Amino acid sequence: MHPLSINKISDNVLTIKWSDDHESIYFADHLRKNCPCAVCEKERSHKNKVNDLKTDADSVTFSGWEMTGRYAVTFQFSDGHKTGIFTYEKLRNLCQCDLCNENVIRLQGPLRQGF
Repeated sequence: MHPLSINKISDNVLTIKWSDDHESIYFADHLRKNCPCAVCEKERSHKNKVNDLKTDADSVTFSGWEMTGRYAVTFQFSDGHKTGIFTYEKLRNLCQCDLCNENVIRLQGPLRQGF
């Protein structure tokens, strides 16, 4: 499974169309909070999880992204962070579409356009 396309919907929302025809949606803030780099992993292990809920969802946006080999995507965020390598598997597990999050309570607005 690999991305066929990555499309920016707005400054803080993008979609990925996968080779299995699934279309994932991602908020910049969600990916930034789940960055897999060593620095972020260390910060998360020492941080009070309640503080994560206080972050403004619009405070972090996508500045860009690039394919990393044939296995991952590296995102650049508006806060200057760009060291997290998101494997395709990790990205798919972080999908925020309605189908993947059927039983998850969202803290951010509607995931579908036109609402």
